[in-house]
Amino acid sequence: MIIKVCGLTPRTPLDELATLPVHWGGLIFVEASPRYVGTKPFALPPSIKRVGVFRDMLPHQIQSISREWHLDYVQLHGHETPSMVAELKACGCEIIKTIHVQGPRDLERADRYEDADYLLFDRIGGGTGKKFDWEWLSSYTYDKPFLLAGGIGPDDAAALAEMDYPALAGFDLNSCFERAPGEKDPALLYEFLHHELPR
Repeated sequence: MIIKVCGLTPRTPLDELATLPVHWGGLIFVEASPRYVGTKPFALPPSIKRVGVFRDMLPHQIQSISREWHLDYVQLHGHETPSMVAELKACGCEIIKTIHVQGPRDLERADRYEDADYLLFDRIGGGTGKKFDWEWLSSYTYDKPFLLAGGIGPDDAAALAEMDYPALAGFDLNSCFERAPGEKDPALLYEFLHHELPR
């Protein structure tokens, strides 16, 4: 199961993060976000893949930042079209496409993004610390692997361990694991990650 910790900035104690079973680190390139990563690249632990999070940015800008920051994945968190996903994929980007979930029909329409490598299901808005109804996941019947986001906190590990969705590939952890925006709390991550989660 992939564990992605999103909204990393230099304010996160990255040396402590390196001791935890975290696979992906999310770097937010949305200037309006309180977790905006800034313009100066910084090192993540080598065991953690770098995911750049973009919202409604032009493809050439995404590609430029991806090269400068040596991103492993590009996460598209806005209103990007399937054709834009295909364009970035053709340029060699590995793509995670966020689907903003307001109801089960949003999950049913997720197959539009056939060129994405992963989907990510989040409550509309993102970074709010609020969940959508996880029962809606039963509406997703496609093979494309997905990550679950939106308000996951340390107390949710037991409920997540009960999930049985074949395409569930991982969890995206963000605002509920912070001391302040962009400053993750390793103790809260430790509490969550040392529960038994789906494999």
